[in-house]
Amino acid sequence: MKRKTIRPLLRLALLTPVLALFLQLAPAEATNPCSAYPGVCKYTWDPVNRCCISDPRFDCYDVCDL
Repeated sequence: MKRKTIRPLLRLALLTPVLALFLQLAPAEATNPCSAYPGVCKYTWDPVNRCCISDPRFDCYDVCDL
């Protein structure tokens, strides 16, 4: 009887790290990369130039990946 309860727990233990890795990688593309910068500047993401472009009405700088 013990063996039947151990196998599902073992499978769960083996699948947990795989699921955790998948969940860490999946939302990386879905999140806004500009959310780390101040919301006052109203940054928008430009995927072509890979830059966070600030609203021109505010005195803010654009932030680009190098």
